[in-house]
Amino acid sequence: MTSIAAHAAVPVFVGGTLASLVAASERAAKGLPSVLVNPGGPLGGYFAGIEAGGRLWDAGMVLYEFTSFREPEDEPDVRSYDPMKRNDVGRFCATVRRYVERHQQTRTVTTPELQLNGQWWPDFLLANRGDWLSNMPWARVALAEIDSGLSRPSPWHPRTKQDWPEDGTDHAGNPLIYDAVSLGSHGETVHRELVAPFLRKVMNSETSGLSALYHRMNWTPLYWPETLRGWLAGEPVRLPDTAFSHPVGQPVAAWIRTLGRELMKSPLVRVIDDKLLSIRPTARGFTLRLLAQGELHTPELIWAQSPAQGLQAAGLQAAGVDDRLPLMIGMLEVPASCVERSGSVQHLLDPSVGIYRVTHSSACAEETSDGFVALTVEANPGWFESVHGEGLSEDRVIGAITADLVRSGVLASSAVPRFAKLIRLAGALPLPTPQAVQGFLADRASLLSACPGIRLMGPAAGPFANSMSDQIVQGLACAALCESQQPLIQKEYA
Repeated sequence: MTSIAAHAAVPVFVGGTLASLVAASERAAKGLPSVLVNPGGPLGGYFAGIEAGGRLWDAGMVLYEFTSFREPEDEPDVRSYDPMKRNDVGRFCATVRRYVERHQQTRTVTTPELQLNGQWWPDFLLANRGDWLSNMPWARVALAEIDSGLSRPSPWHPRTKQDWPEDGTDHAGNPLIYDAVSLGSHGETVHRELVAPFLRKVMNSETSGLSALYHRMNWTPLYWPETLRGWLAGEPVRLPDTAFSHPVGQPVAAWIRTLGRELMKSPLVRVIDDKLLSIRPTARGFTLRLLAQGELHTPELIWAQSPAQGLQAAGLQAAGVDDRLPLMIGMLEVPASCVERSGSVQHLLDPSVGIYRVTHSSACAEETSDGFVALTVEANPGWFESVHGEGLSEDRVIGAITADLVRSGVLASSAVPRFAKLIRLAGALPLPTPQAVQGFLADRASLLSACPGIRLMGPAAGPFANSMSDQIVQGLACAALCESQQPLIQKEYA
């Protein structure tokens, strides 16, 4: 084996996630070297996008969220970020915006839409828009349910989320499931009419089984009942719309690909594409054994893969269960003249439609081209097959997707894609089930015990703290700590 111990004084990142790229890039900007071991996959992971048909596509809906209801008046020190605290990243929206806009010019996109019973409304699932609920034929019944619920205060009111146990259980150790909390907060009618149809199409299941604390992992809302009551009664509600942003003229993946290329060329960053065989703590740090490169010694190891992968590399058995959903992504270029709905994103609740989301990539990017626009469509393969049949060829699947877009009123009946590509991902979407959350926490604790001094970020940072914003903040925090002897909070992640 070839030794590369010459890099003994350099920290090593394992995992080519976005967090690793941000941290190594920021360190290089400060004149500090890094080694990045990428055991496989594109640099940037999921956020590196997909190349098809002569263009780069984001893998589904990928938007920036630069505002948050938790955003503080004064921007906090990035070193205080706590990935073990659900949605702590909300304090750093201004930090994320400032970082992103160093790399891409962005614009605020139109409010996402939701299709319900053949009609279009502002999106209830992601965009905090429910001011139209009083128009629904079931509004009076739903309002009575909310009033009845408010007369019996629940210990799981969404305002208390920051105090819910991080392991996804209630305070007695029982699973706290999203469906039950949604019914308690939203009432049976709103849950049945708006939440359950979307869950069914995303998960191909009648119930979610998801830990309520992590409900946003599958894009499902959890509104205060007081907020819903105001909407249902047609009263003003003091809840701002969620504004989403997108790069101008390109996908989000473009700067992540650029960042990866810059790291490959940087004299201060060594990127090693090699299989990791093992990690071993030593008196002076860690020794990594790589398949082709041999042994690599480092005083500081930053682990940016899952805790289970870290335990495997350390020769230990992982206890956790990694629950995941399959995802089917369709990428289509269609004539602009055939597009009937050209907003940013549409959620489709109609059960007779196999797809659940459409992202208008060209509209989001404000892209002008040759009269054709790019659409990215997402579906659960199981649900899609229940609607359109099993065993379809790729061409017939594309035909069925196009038919769904026509049925939904997104495309005109004359629409014929000039290009279409289908991607099937077996385990693309992590599921925050109680067993997955508890397994993650157990594996994370075991990895920290087996490898004292290891720093965790990306997929290992905290329970489902792996969003784009989370990873940007984790990378920035890691780079900031290289200039400080002690973090503001004693954390092992970065």
